[in-house]
This record gives sequence, structure tokens and C-alpha cells, in this order.
Amino acid sequence: MTSNYNFTNETLSIEFYGSICIGSLGLLTNALNLIVSLRKTVRTTRMGFYVLFVSIFNILAIAAAILDFFPQSIGQKEFVLTSTYACVCIQYFSRVFIQLSQWLNVMISFDRLSLLKYRARQDQRSLNTKRLLLIVLTLVAVICGVNSANLFYQVEYTMDNDDDNNNATTNSTTSLEAQCIASDAFDWTRDIVHILSRSVLPIIFQTVLNGKVIYTLLETRNLITNEISTNREKRYATVLAFYTLFIILTEVIYAPSTIFLNLYGNNNDNYIQTPSNQTAIAALAYLCSSIFGVFIICDLSFFLNLTNKKFRDETKKFFFLPKILY
Repeated sequence: MTSNYNFTNETLSIEFYGSICIGSLGLLTNALNLIVSLRKTVRTTRMGFYVLFVSIFNILAIAAAILDFFPQSIGQKEFVLTSTYACVCIQYFSRVFIQLSQWLNVMISFDRLSLLKYRARQDQRSLNTKRLLLIVLTLVAVICGVNSANLFYQVEYTMDNDDDNNNATTNSTTSLEAQCIASDAFDWTRDIVHILSRSVLPIIFQTVLNGKVIYTLLETRNLITNEISTNREKRYATVLAFYTLFIILTEVIYAPSTIFLNLYGNNNDNYIQTPSNQTAIAALAYLCSSIFGVFIICDLSFFLNLTNKKFRDETKKFFFLPKILY
């Protein structure tokens, strides 16, 4: 009889190093995002406004991910299993914050495209803060509403029997196993909504908008005679293309692994699964894509923002870099 795959050691290592490395980098880069976006030259632009909120949601998403991944990696009880409040809040807000980051990134992509197409008519100094704040608050309300299925989860305790048959003697060990669960209907509703709101719809919009940005940049490059400007546009287009490709690949893995966990396993946010080979592979793929998704969506935002001249100049000023590097 072929034994089932067991990726316990690999899972614990990915959770531990992912929480420390990706979590620490994400908190650092988003703290820098906050600092730079609050500087006067940047905060008076629409990009500065969006970056401010994206950074806040990124930090909250990273904090929720650390609470989800890290305790199990060091042999402690999963935080989501400590109480029903933790079970509800971790699952709910970890999904809400990452979705908000994704949709604000869509807005930033739209803003980039608008700036390129209507650069001559757009005044970046005129910032309608009330209007943009209303848009963000509406987005928060919608995302919080569509993820309401996460509010019906609770911690339940089931009997876990471990039987060890040795000839005619049977040794049975009974223990209580805590699970953060709801009905299958809520599992499917929660995960389908999350896939659509985090992966499918934002990725479609970002791919289309970023593709138009890249196309516009390449068109503009052909009209620019300044070699420095041409190289800058080409570099930005390359960075944006790679970023879009990485985020597509991540979500392409994340979405199917989430579906397979519902089909083959007990999808209760426990990343160590051994009931079947399909479940074990799906759980490992889900874990890897979740952590790598946090890295792409949350950690790399600072480096992508550096492609903006104002943001880059203010970052250099913050680090007291020599003016020759501007």
C-alpha cells in the first residue's frame, strides 16, 4: 500500500522562514512607504494618497499572516484555534486586507494609465482628498460585506482517536482536536468570494491596465529623442511587466490549490494535511502561493513605487543620498 505524502517538515520550515523573512521585509518596506508617502511632495499627489492606504492595508495583512503562520511553525497552538474570536478575526481580516491591497493596486494602475494618456491636462498638485477618501471607504465597505461568510466560523472540538493495533492488543488514545470550521457551504462561499476578489477580478484589471501602460510607454519611447528618458521609460515598462507576470503566476497556483483543498481535504486553515496525496499537495501549494502572494503584493510595493520619480526623489532625500544620485 502506497503511503500518503507528508510535508509536515517542509510546511513548518516554509511557515517559519516565510514569517520571519517575508514578514520582516514587508513591515520594513511598507513602513518606508508610509514615511515617504507622508512627505509633502508625495502626499499632495493621488499616488501618495493611494500608497498611504495600500501600505496600511499591507501592514495589517502581513500582521494577520504572521499570526496565522508563525505559531504552528514553532510548535505552538495555532492562534486561530485559541478562541472563536481569533478564529473569526484572523480568517476574516487576513482576506479583507489582502483584497483591499489588490483593489487599491488596481486603482494605482488606473492612475498610472490616466497620467500617461492625459499627462498634458493633468495637474498632480490638485488632489480631491474627500472624493478619493470616499472611494476608499466605499471599497472597504464592499470588501467587508462580500467576505461576511468568514463571520460564521467558530472553534469546535472533536474526538480524535489514534489506534495502534499490535496482534490481538489494541491501544487507543483519545484526544480533543480543535478546528476553526463552518459548514461546507460557508467553506465554498468564503473561498470562491476570496478567489474572485483577490485573484481573478483584480488580476484581470491589473493585467489589462498594466498592459496598456506598457504599450503606452513603448509608444512614447518611440517619440522621445532624449536617451535618458527613453531608458527610464524602458526600465519602468520592464519592471511593470515582470511584476504583472509574477503576480499572475502566484494567483494561478493559489486559486486551484484553494479549490482542491475544498474538494479533497478539510479546509480549516491547517496547512499540514495528510488524508490523501491530493490534499497534501494542495495544502503545500496553497501555503507556498499564500506566502509568496504576500511577498509579491505587500513586500514589493515599495520597489515598484520607486519607479515614480517623485517617490524616488523623496526616498533619496529621506536616506540623505548625495544629490548626484537623483
